[in-house]
Amino acid sequence: MADHYTEEELNQMYEYQKALKKLDELEDELMLCDYTDHRRYEIDRQITQTEAWIEDFFVTQQLT
Repeated sequence: MADHYTEEELNQMYEYQKALKKLDELEDELMLCDYTDHRRYEIDRQITQTEAWIEDFFVTQQLT
């Protein structure tokens, strides 16, 4: 039996995959920064926001 997903489910999976990719890229960028680099704070803030989005995503998915 083939799995059939709604357009909404496919969009949600796409957004989740996009967030994971962004998180991976931000973590890589953070690793390349020197500890004195002021960009570290901005990158860390973006990582925190992306992790919060992922957590909210899972909470929302459990409610539906």
